[in-house]
Amino acid sequence: MPDVCFPRCARLLRSVEYQWVFAEPVRAGSGRLVALARPNACGFARLGLAISRRKLRRANQRNRLKRVIRESFRHHRHGLGGIDVVVLPRHGIDPSDPRLHVDAARLWQLVKQRCNANL
Repeated sequence: MPDVCFPRCARLLRSVEYQWVFAEPVRAGSGRLVALARPNACGFARLGLAISRRKLRRANQRNRLKRVIRESFRHHRHGLGGIDVVVLPRHGIDPSDPRLHVDAARLWQLVKQRCNANL
């Protein structure tokens, strides 16, 4: 079983890294989540989250959504390869919806397919 941690190197940390993904993204959407992705030179997947107060007003909802997305990413990141991904919620998302885990898993598959198609 692969290591399912979420180390610092698997995160997008600087605004330059986010801007690089936003510049020429490959888009993928699943349910109430949208991912902007771009192949990277690192050789491993990195995750960034852009969850604004406009989409989810309460901080506890934003934090719960981030936890769900990070948890899903931890379990799927080894199969993604060298991809930088920024996840955005669509309007009206409910972080306590149990279908969110399924949407996130489907999102990683779509991101992988679309990024590999653009190589």
